[in-house]
Amino acid sequence: MTVALWTGPPIGAMRSGFLAVSGCRPPSGIHNQAPCWDTYRHIIADVRAYIAAAGLRVVHGGAEGVDQAAGSSEVWLPDYGLHGRAAPLIRNAYVTTTERFCAWPAPWSRGTWDAIKQRAAACGAVGMEIRMVEDVCPADVRALLREKGATWRRI
Repeated sequence: MTVALWTGPPIGAMRSGFLAVSGCRPPSGIHNQAPCWDTYRHIIADVRAYIAAAGLRVVHGGAEGVDQAAGSSEVWLPDYGLHGRAAPLIRNAYVTTTERFCAWPAPWSRGTWDAIKQRAAACGAVGMEIRMVEDVCPADVRALLREKGATWRRI
C-alpha cells in the first residue's frame, strides 16, 4: 500500500484500473445516536461486500469510516500544511480521477458530497456509482447528478 501526501494539481486523465472510494465517517455530535449507527453499520457492510467483488485497486483519502473499511492500494492524504482547511477538498479533485468512483454518503457526509460533486463535474456519470441507505442527496448535488446523467441506488 502506498501512503502519500498529495500536493499537486489534479491529473486530467482518468487513472485506469483504480476504484476511488469516498464515504461517511462514523456518526458523531448530533448524529451520535442509534439510528445513525445502524445506517453506518449497514454502509460499512455494503462497502466490504462491494470492494470484495470490484476486482480493482482501491484508492481513497484515508479517513476513518468508509475509506478505512475499503482497504486500499493507495492512500492520498490531504496536505494541510500546504492547503490549510481546504486540503481535503483539493485532494478530492485528484482521488476522484479514477476509472471508477463509488461513494457511500450519509446525512452527515460533507466531504463525500464534495467528492461526488467534483467527480460529476469532471467526468460526468462515467464510472460513477453512489450507494445510499436512504435518499439524503442535497438539492445542489441532485441537480448536478441529473444534469450529468448520474444515478444513485439504495442499499
